[in-house]
Amino acid sequence: MARRQLSKRKKLLFACVALMLVAFVGLLIGEVAVRVSRGKLFSTESVLRRNERAGNPVFKFSEDFGWEPVASVARPGKDGKSRVTTDEHGLRVSGHAVSGDARPILAVGDSFTWGDEVDDDETWPAYLESILNRRVLNGGVAGYGVDQAVLRAEHLIDEHQPSIVILSMIENDVRRCELKYRYDWKPYFMISGDGLKLEGHPVPKAKPPTRLPWLREALGYSHLADVVLSKVAWRWWWFDGAEHEVHMDGPKVVALLVDRLRAKAKAADAELIVLFQPSHTLTDEPLRVAIEHCETNDVPMVNLFPLFKAQIKDDPDWKAKWLRPRKHMTPRGNKWIAEHLAEKVNELDGKP
Repeated sequence: MARRQLSKRKKLLFACVALMLVAFVGLLIGEVAVRVSRGKLFSTESVLRRNERAGNPVFKFSEDFGWEPVASVARPGKDGKSRVTTDEHGLRVSGHAVSGDARPILAVGDSFTWGDEVDDDETWPAYLESILNRRVLNGGVAGYGVDQAVLRAEHLIDEHQPSIVILSMIENDVRRCELKYRYDWKPYFMISGDGLKLEGHPVPKAKPPTRLPWLREALGYSHLADVVLSKVAWRWWWFDGAEHEVHMDGPKVVALLVDRLRAKAKAADAELIVLFQPSHTLTDEPLRVAIEHCETNDVPMVNLFPLFKAQIKDDPDWKAKWLRPRKHMTPRGNKWIAEHLAEKVNELDGKP
């Protein structure tokens, strides 16, 4: 009897070991297959999206905006290829010599304004500066929402006294206004009566909380886990500890922020231009409230969505021509944006 029980235990143990071995081999084959399909067979890097600013010496903590560019740096961009240079004010330089003595133009926004994946002289503010022969201050910052861009614009207006302020936004910048942190803590606005109330300021320096960070860190080295968890637990996999939503009033907040910045610009004897800029999604839905708000209130704007869709119509290779690997604009795309902005600037200046 005892011998039979021992035999059953051995069989059960053998079955468990065999099952574990089959599962391990299956997972190993799956891991190899995914890595081969991605061209990452021998990669030792984590597949998790890293903090856009972590380990990036171009940006530093800011208690006013969450993060901001470091002043007076010159080094490669995040893609390791582009050249990034900032001046003593933390503004990205263009490398152009400007002969005009007119008051500068200030451009603020996110990474599409800052110019991720392109050189200093290939951002749209740099191209605009070249076209107009007029200094254009690039106050864009990677990862900013419209809320952060407006707060930084208010600071830069006081510092540089521009005659025109360009507020650029893509569709994702609206949702960023609904977050209290995005990889790092950030300031945000809540609707208060008919206006806005600033929250999360000054910005705390400590890192936001995470759930099971050790597990995510370990699984981050598995491309198979990436495929599976991106489908079944994508919020935890991609954003836990990276984003925290506090409200869903982003579109209304953005419209009120446009009014706020326009009032600030007017007080400094400056004009505001709102630039609605397409990204790889080609959707303007999150921006429609702001677009309609600008139309209703005669806020000068450049809406590039219909123009861009017409530009790429029936062109199967448009992504390769207009977008970099990380989905930012190519130099060609940035120059196209600058050309349309130059028309609006000249219109405001009364030039043909």
